[in-house]
Amino acid sequence: MELPILDAGLDRTHGDFGPGNTGAKVVASYDFVHDDPNSSPDLNIGAPYHGTAVAAIAAAETNDGVGVSGVCGGFGQTPGCSILDGKVLGTLSISQGLTEWLGTTDCAAAAVNWALANGGKVK
Repeated sequence: MELPILDAGLDRTHGDFGPGNTGAKVVASYDFVHDDPNSSPDLNIGAPYHGTAVAAIAAAETNDGVGVSGVCGGFGQTPGCSILDGKVLGTLSISQGLTEWLGTTDCAAAAVNWALANGGKVK
């Protein structure tokens, strides 16, 4: 099952998604904020890994000794969910500890259409 994660981007170097990981698979990604294929989170924000955490909770492999166990993570020979990573939130600036988010309803709508076209399910 392809599971759309439409959030602030996914860090592919994180243990649950990085090189050599046999669990959670990112099958497609796109940055709808900056209109490019690099969906990495903006690292200038106070909590840059929200999208990564959401994806791990949803689809990190179960019981692999790395990071967390996802709800739809699979185990051993049983496959888990695959991730469609759509970045719909970026950052514009940080001032006095407050983050000004960058993202529009157009970004979100485009991401939903992209996810559906790539096999994502909405229920």
